[in-house]
Amino acid sequence: MNRDFPALFLTDPERAKRRKEKSRPVPTDPNVIAARREIAARARAVISAASERLSGLTAEQRKAVFLKIEHEGQLDLSGTNLKSIATSNGQFTLAIPTSGDLGKYLEKIEKFENEAPRQLGREGTAQVIPNVRHVAPLRSISPGDPFDRVSSGLMALYESLIASDSVTLELEIASYVTGVKKQLAEIEHRFAALLAMLAGGQHGRVFEHEDIEGARRVVLQCTGAVFQKLVEGPEWQIAIAWFEERPQFQTFFEVEQGFSVEALGQIAPPAETASVVCVVDSGVSAENPFLSPVVRRDLLQSFVPGQEDDPSDHHGHGSGIASLAAFYALEIAEGSENRGRVWIASGRILDRHNRVEERLFSKVVGDAIRHFVARGVRIFNLSVNIDNRTWTQDQRRTVPHSSWVARALDKIVRELDVVLVVSAGNLALGTINQFISGGIRYPHYFSSEDCALLDPAQSALSLTVGSEVATATVAADPYSRALAAMGAPSPVTRSGPGMAGEIKPELVELDGNLAFNEDLGRARHIRSLQIPQASNGIAPALSWAIGTSSAAARVSHKAALVLEDLVEMGIERPSASLIKALLVNSAERSEHALRALEQLRGLSPNWQATATNVIGYGIADARRATWCDQYGVVLWYEGAIDADEIAYFQVPIPPEFVGTNGRKRLTVTLVYHPNVQERGFGTYLGMGIKWRMFRGDVSKDRVIETMSVDDDGDATPATLPDELPFEPGITARSRGTVQHATFSWVQHRREFAENHYTLAIAARNRWGRIVPPCNLAVVVRVEDEARETDVYASIETALVEMRIQAGV
Repeated sequence: MNRDFPALFLTDPERAKRRKEKSRPVPTDPNVIAARREIAARARAVISAASERLSGLTAEQRKAVFLKIEHEGQLDLSGTNLKSIATSNGQFTLAIPTSGDLGKYLEKIEKFENEAPRQLGREGTAQVIPNVRHVAPLRSISPGDPFDRVSSGLMALYESLIASDSVTLELEIASYVTGVKKQLAEIEHRFAALLAMLAGGQHGRVFEHEDIEGARRVVLQCTGAVFQKLVEGPEWQIAIAWFEERPQFQTFFEVEQGFSVEALGQIAPPAETASVVCVVDSGVSAENPFLSPVVRRDLLQSFVPGQEDDPSDHHGHGSGIASLAAFYALEIAEGSENRGRVWIASGRILDRHNRVEERLFSKVVGDAIRHFVARGVRIFNLSVNIDNRTWTQDQRRTVPHSSWVARALDKIVRELDVVLVVSAGNLALGTINQFISGGIRYPHYFSSEDCALLDPAQSALSLTVGSEVATATVAADPYSRALAAMGAPSPVTRSGPGMAGEIKPELVELDGNLAFNEDLGRARHIRSLQIPQASNGIAPALSWAIGTSSAAARVSHKAALVLEDLVEMGIERPSASLIKALLVNSAERSEHALRALEQLRGLSPNWQATATNVIGYGIADARRATWCDQYGVVLWYEGAIDADEIAYFQVPIPPEFVGTNGRKRLTVTLVYHPNVQERGFGTYLGMGIKWRMFRGDVSKDRVIETMSVDDDGDATPATLPDELPFEPGITARSRGTVQHATFSWVQHRREFAENHYTLAIAARNRWGRIVPPCNLAVVVRVEDEARETDVYASIETALVEMRIQAGV
């Protein structure tokens, strides 16, 4: 921060309830109107057959039935006597019947076929037909396959597993009745039935379990015969919603090197007032020469069963991450000094074999975070990804619970108001070489779903981090070149979108690279392209690695520096949202990265979305996050917002911009922590927020009208005539809880400067039930890149005048 030019507090907003105006009706596709008789006949045949099958079952039999519905596009089951239990990617839905027939569904088909279309517009050229989303997407209904509830990893080994003496897995007991007490009672009943099957330990045991609304995740060890009964037995079809293999975790590539720590200069601790980052990982080796000065020994704790007194790192991963979180980078040239900027706490969750054996991963991470929050820690680094859980469309195919860990982390972030930095996950070297041998070269393979995020990187309230290349110099190998150019996306990084379809990762950081041998046509690891970091020993003190784990550690380091600045500014306990908003607002996309990703053009119509989900908003600058000077100002606000409320911030733009020809720039970042849905993906966030910024010549009534109607992406144009065309646009940025965009311009017209600009933020209840307020942080940076205008003085004066007028 610049003490001479401190960041300025954005004046409290005006607030108003969103007007209860419905979004504009979406006209029915003319092709659907023309063919609605045929569509209705097809749907009627499907529903009648399913209804007849259901009517032939007893009430008890129906309790064990679920249906698999195939459809094209979004299907609406409201008011149909079918209750969705698992939404998908627009192709399949699992549902249970709530009555003995589907008569109500048939009534909707009747209205779709026979009711007169409603005319839209003055000319009546567009029409709306009722129940289109109930009928038109429907293709087929069939009895649910028991194996729809089994993960692809378990299915690949199913025959061998059911013949095994012992299987360890995770399963999810579910209840779909209405009412929390009834759900819990049904889950307890089903859990008791599961324990009875284990016969007091003869056929297996339960290690640990954890509850969320309507479900219980269980770590189970059982015989293969019991596993088969649970999967295929009719009585368990509804009772158990999902079976999943135990998580497997990535390791980093490590090369030993002769290195003498004695040849270095001083390795110094941080200032006493420096922030703390807790590394939740394999532990930390506090005696390592790089780590000894920066580790808080009173903040070392193991959460591994039976090893609670041993927080040290037996694997090597956690120590490397801790060194980068503390120093950002290690200087290893002879005589170099290393001065820590951040203190390190450590929660050991992985055992000697890099596993979480008997505990639920979500629960052990939660226990670690709660432990350290009680000791004042605000920033947590989780560079541990589940290697066998990729966040792809296939994973989301029919099951809403394949993201249990990410959901649990989101709840913790909101409840405890912490910054949780998560790595995006790494592509294995073997996977990259499979792409190459198949003719898919770097960076083209980023368009593949095989490059999707690794759980829990899709977490909506965490800050997810990918990586970019820090070096492209190949030493001592004349037959190889660097696979990626300097500043381009790292060959091993992964891409989003995240849980709510949002931009993920939000940030990237510097990482290593891979070498590529043209003659062999293969990529490989080489030490000169890797990142030095602390080992888990004393000698050698160094190891080398490549991966988003290292990148996440660097972001945690920067988040800690931002927190330190905020505390120095007098904000005793800044919200996690504000820390994240300031950090992301400082981010810049690398021209090298953008140039590399231009190669994706032509591979798919969505290549730009793919590129955005590789590099996010770019690399953050911790110094710039709070830095102001004469030509650039950071304005910030933290508070709360209610569902269905609009907040209007007046943002002063210097009138002195009129008549100048240099480039001006606005960056806006909004971060909020809403409640998250514990079941289903369609409305994962309980509150949706959109923001738009309007010029100084736009009336307040016009702003209110626009923000009230703006319910969904199809209701209004992406960019309105009166608003500033920020990039990325409103549709892309509004899906997530971190919303960042930039607008730059040259000519500043006089009429735009007559009044302050308006930043309008509209919150929408997305669940149809009471949603509590959520915290909100807004950061706006106004700068004159030509450095011609005294931006700071102009905006500071305007803010003082605004507060005087408001009587503050």
